Amino acid sequence: MKNYDPNKIIDVVIGSADGDYITRNIVSGELDFPIAGKNGFLIYGAFGTGKTTLAKMLPDEIERLHGNPPPPPSFYEVDDDGKVNGKLLRNIDNASKLYPIFGKFNHFIIDRWISLA
Repeated sequence: MKNYDPNKIIDVVIGSADGDYITRNIVSGELDFPIAGKNGFLIYGAFGTGKTTLAKMLPDEIERLHGNPPPPPSFYEVDDDGKVNGKLLRNIDNASKLYPIFGKFNHFIIDRWISLA
């Protein structure tokens, strides 16, 4: 069996109709993002369904929409127990206060998050 390796958002299957509509319209520019205090995505699902792949694509697509080069997103993987701890949150908080070097936004991906510690 060949592994499926999507390269663009259009290649990704998003499970819910609402999630699909919102994601594709943000990436296409039909919906503003960030807007009304909403500035993040929560992607959830079973292991191996492409959540991390989608999360890594979103910053590139959003920045391209604004005419910026794709940024190197800040990628955070939580501890083996799947919990986000205080140190990780402080690191993200400190990084979020910095002006982005590439692109218009700071992008943070937290992978394998099960719960807050």
